[in-house]
Amino acid sequence: MGNEISQVEPLVLVIDDDETISELLRAALVKAKYKPILAYDGFEGEEMARCAKPIAIILDWIMPQKSGIDVLQALKCDQKTQHIPIMMLTSKRMTSDVLTAVQSGAAEYVVKPFEMSEFITRFHKMMYQFGDKSAFQEQFEVEMSS
Repeated sequence: MGNEISQVEPLVLVIDDDETISELLRAALVKAKYKPILAYDGFEGEEMARCAKPIAIILDWIMPQKSGIDVLQALKCDQKTQHIPIMMLTSKRMTSDVLTAVQSGAAEYVVKPFEMSEFITRFHKMMYQFGDKSAFQEQFEVEMSS
């Protein structure tokens, strides 16, 4: 056997109750060489964040049962998950909402509806800021192959 190194795709958790948006994000993340896992409510997403140990989380704000802002605050107060960069992806567009999310620990904030190119650029920027220095290079390689 050779000295083959297997490259594991980084795990990204998407927490959104809208299955259509979740599937669109899943496809974009796969294309960008990430391995997305999906949760459809805040309780499930919070548990998956603790168990699966993703490198990043994409989080909707408005969800039944437990809101995204409550999930964000809980994850940022937990030593096991406070280091994970979280992107809020929401229809809440008021300046006060953005400030609440950022003050609660969101690394990035994208308003729905959004262009997929904006989402993936901001996601790569967030990953770069949190230590994935290859994020921009990979983004351009994916775009060039499209």
